[in-house]
Amino acid sequence: MRKTLLAAIWLAAETGLLTGAGRPPAATFPEKRHVSAFDYQQAQGQVHVAFRAATNLAATRAEIRVKKYKKDYLLRAVFRNLPSPGRFGPAYLTYVVWAVTPDGRVGNIGEVEISGNRGSMEVLAGMRKFGIAVTAEPYFAVPQPSDRVVLESDSARDSRGALEPIPVTYSVMDKDRSIAFDSDQPPTGDSQASLALLEARNAIRIARKAGADRYAASTFTQAVQLLAGSEALEAQRAARDRVANAARQVVIMAEDARAIAVHQHRQP
Repeated sequence: MRKTLLAAIWLAAETGLLTGAGRPPAATFPEKRHVSAFDYQQAQGQVHVAFRAATNLAATRAEIRVKKYKKDYLLRAVFRNLPSPGRFGPAYLTYVVWAVTPDGRVGNIGEVEISGNRGSMEVLAGMRKFGIAVTAEPYFAVPQPSDRVVLESDSARDSRGALEPIPVTYSVMDKDRSIAFDSDQPPTGDSQASLALLEARNAIRIARKAGADRYAASTFTQAVQLLAGSEALEAQRAARDRVANAARQVVIMAEDARAIAVHQHRQP
């Protein structure tokens, strides 16, 4: 189910659906980054992707294997020595993996499942040529990468040897998100709450700061109501998966409200 959702998110991005109702038009991003993409269709067997870590995160390691799976490509990732996302600021709670196409477009393909200083992820990607970047984010449903880049794909090998890299330039962090995400105010509430619920609270806070309660009142109100329901499930000690699924719906709705607000605010 989760893989299907992620595939749908990427398909929407590829076909332009994310720039329709409820999403702002493409923004101008200030920072350029560089990543190596690879043509996985030309690879033989499983591909091992090597990464370069951010300068101040030399100990962080990633092992990602990519192989053909029916019409898509299956990514299996293991991360080691991951710092807490909070190292990048109190608003940052999780890590997101991005696929970067040769023309520089980015797609959110999933959230890293964190356990201590380790992480893992398994997801299907529907394109044949892409690079990979990992960033710290305030919640899983962000539409563009932040400038808190942790890892970027650098080289790859299959059973025959090194794959030829495709140099790609991509962009991170638009001004609207930078202002909203870099707040020194951490998510409020019980610090022992599940990560999914903390992300939901964070998404509501960031949407409100973007003016969603004013410019996207209906959508924002629905998100707030969903959050109240998620909080109630947590208080009732409902099953972990049930709380997580409810909280993820809050994040998606709050991000929609934030995007609508940003779009409305940009109108003359």
